[in-house]
Amino acid sequence: MPTSLEMDNLARVQIAINEMVQSNDSSKIDEHYMLFLFKIYGSEDGIVNCCQTNKNLKHELLNFYIQKKNSAKVLEVCQGQTFLLQNEPINGDMWI
Repeated sequence: MPTSLEMDNLARVQIAINEMVQSNDSSKIDEHYMLFLFKIYGSEDGIVNCCQTNKNLKHELLNFYIQKKNSAKVLEVCQGQTFLLQNEPINGDMWI
């Protein structure tokens, strides 16, 4: 069982990673590699944030929700609601 200090450190690291992903500075990070690391370490928030900030990773987010059997989120991704904050048009390639 992790101690409270370990939990605090983990929370700080997760916040720092999420801020870096959301900064969307492609000169500093490779989104595909970051997604790979999030998958290996099981960081669900990291996977979702990484996929939502990169329009080329929408299919990865869809796959993630399918694997988690979260049908409501699958529908959101397919209907484009997950990405409306980025002012993107609905992706016509994703269908149910």
